[in-house]
Amino acid sequence: MLRKALSELSGKGFPSAPEDVLPEILFSRWKKEFSAAQLKELTEAFSSTPEFTFRIEKKCPELTFNYSRAFCIDPAFPFGTALPGDVLGSKEFSDGMIYIQDPAASLAVSMAPAKKMERILDLCAAPGGKSLMLLEKYPEVQKFV
Repeated sequence: MLRKALSELSGKGFPSAPEDVLPEILFSRWKKEFSAAQLKELTEAFSSTPEFTFRIEKKCPELTFNYSRAFCIDPAFPFGTALPGDVLGSKEFSDGMIYIQDPAASLAVSMAPAKKMERILDLCAAPGGKSLMLLEKYPEVQKFV
């Protein structure tokens, strides 16, 4: 929405040059580390709209809307869609079978070298998606929560 407003106000469209898009400190660091082609590619990724991703409960029935496998390192995050309204308006979402979460948050859980009965403190727990993923990963600890 802000990109569209900026485009309409300026009449020139949204800027695409790395020095116009990236925060100054990031641009100065990346300019030293990457080639011009790599910097352009990183800038495009930085400016792109991320895929709307979600997780589903294991007991979730067949989904009633269009979705695809999301590109993600974490196998707990297999789904994405270009139509978030379909997900948010679905019966599966209203029944609590779908959890909307960015894949980056799941990396903390999937990469943590936790043992099954360790104590884990989630210091960035709002609204609790990583904590839910930990409970899914280690269901035997639910009695301790």
